[in-house]
Amino acid sequence: MLNTLCIYGSGGTGCEIVDMARRIQTRHQTWERIVFVDDFKTESVWYETPVLNFESLSSERGNYEFVIAQGEPKNRQNLYTKVTEMGFSCTKVIDPTAIISPTAELADGVIVFPFSFISSHTRISCNVMIEINVIIGHDITVGAHSVISSSTVVGGKCSIGKSTFIGLNATVKDRVAIGDSCILSMGSSVFQDIGHQMIAVGNPARVIRKNDGKAIFN
Repeated sequence: MLNTLCIYGSGGTGCEIVDMARRIQTRHQTWERIVFVDDFKTESVWYETPVLNFESLSSERGNYEFVIAQGEPKNRQNLYTKVTEMGFSCTKVIDPTAIISPTAELADGVIVFPFSFISSHTRISCNVMIEINVIIGHDITVGAHSVISSSTVVGGKCSIGKSTFIGLNATVKDRVAIGDSCILSMGSSVFQDIGHQMIAVGNPARVIRKNDGKAIFN
């Protein structure tokens, strides 16, 4: 029996994930059905997709598997913890146009958007979101709950910590280490290591202050 794919969050990111899931379904019947899970939306159908409440699912105990449709690492982590502590599993959603090396390891909850490339011997931890047209080089590690935004390029043998946000069109030089809970602003070019809980901007990227807990830098 196939599971139901539950996309937790029905905003813009959730709608994009629905589109990916539908493309996957046209090639292979992966799920029995696709639904949104949303704790606040009052509509029963959104984006031509049923909307369910998490509390109703937790009482049903059906065959559900989740991905988290949030663009902020902190929110991704909170919802992932909520889902897994209730005993639900997370799954992967990988667009058919993405290219994934057979030696790359992607944990549960990973989402890979269209036209992205993940190279050899790379390890992507749970609940990571890799957006459109991202290039992830060889021998890279990405920590849990992190988000790598569209058109980013990460050079080989880098490490990216958990719950880190990398903005649009950033570039990261090979062999660079980026710590946990960091934020790299869009267009940043990173040439040197960045410690934990730092915000970095510019080209070359420079640390401007510690991350105060906000997931995305404004």
